[in-house]
Order: sequence, then structure tokens, then C-alpha cells
Amino acid sequence: MAAELYDFWHDCEVIKLESEYDGYTGEERYAIITDLSKSELHRRYSSELKQLKPYVVLTREMGQAIKDMDQNEDKFLHRYLRGDIYITCCDRDEATIQALTVEDEQTKQEKSWAMQRLEEIYTKALESATPQQRRHWLLHFINGLSFQEIAEQEGKSVPTIFFSCKNANDLVTKAIMEVNL
Repeated sequence: MAAELYDFWHDCEVIKLESEYDGYTGEERYAIITDLSKSELHRRYSSELKQLKPYVVLTREMGQAIKDMDQNEDKFLHRYLRGDIYITCCDRDEATIQALTVEDEQTKQEKSWAMQRLEEIYTKALESATPQQRRHWLLHFINGLSFQEIAEQEGKSVPTIFFSCKNANDLVTKAIMEVNL
């Protein structure tokens, strides 16, 4: 049984949809990301799947597209938090994104106020994170260390650091969205 469970987690990635996506209202509780066909998945892991019903099965490509989208949302949110302004320009049917830096005095004051407010928001949001999540988030998003660098410093795996940062970042993102900055 333990070997079968290990094989399941090796062959599949499971996303708890309600936890991962605020406001999710679909019937499915989980997304199962795998390269296995639906019939092969059911043949090999019917007992594990019973605990996850209702669920949706996604290919690895679909799972990667979701991860890429989440990463891009985080990237644009952090650019916004840094005060970068982005516009989309169309040039020969290709959309490009350009960063603008506005340096007039009013913008500097607004940016300073916004940064102070954001610091208050993320400080409060991180109070509900574990000390480890808080430390990893600060090292990555504030000090600019990569997940690999943090993992090496702490003797942990890169995925452990990634998910620790992601969980803390979800708290920060939710807090920012609640105040509509």
C-alpha cells in the first residue's frame, strides 16, 4: 500500500482547488496533473482516487500552463509593488510590454506612501505565516535571493522553499487584494 501511494505521488501532482484559488466555485475539489491516461490512472490508483472525488484530470502541459500563469501573475504583482508602470504596445501584430519609470515629485510621494502602506499590509499578512514561511518570503521577495540560494543556506530542497514562499505570498497577495491598492 505504501509503495502504491509513493507511486501515485510520483506519477501525479494534486492541487486542492479551493485552497489554491480563492473564490473557486466549481464542483471538483482537486485537480490531478499526470501524464497517465484517465483509464490508466483509474486502473492503477482507484483506491487513492476515491479519497479525492470529485476531481478533474489535467495533462502535465495543462498543469505547466497553470503554473506559468500563476508565476506571471505573481511577477506582475511584484512589479506593481515595486512601482513599475506597464503599458502594452502593439508593433507588427506583436504585443510587447514596456516598463515606464515616472520620476516627478508627486509620483515619488505617492510611491513612498504606497510603499509604506504595502509594508504595513505585508507585515500584518505575514503575521499569520509560520516563522519559516515569513523568513523564506523575506529572503526571496525582499532580499532577492533565489529559491536555490535559500535552499542551500538552509539545507532544504528547492521545492520546500518554493512552496514555503508561495504559501506566504498567497497571504500577502490576499491582503493586498482585500484593500484594493
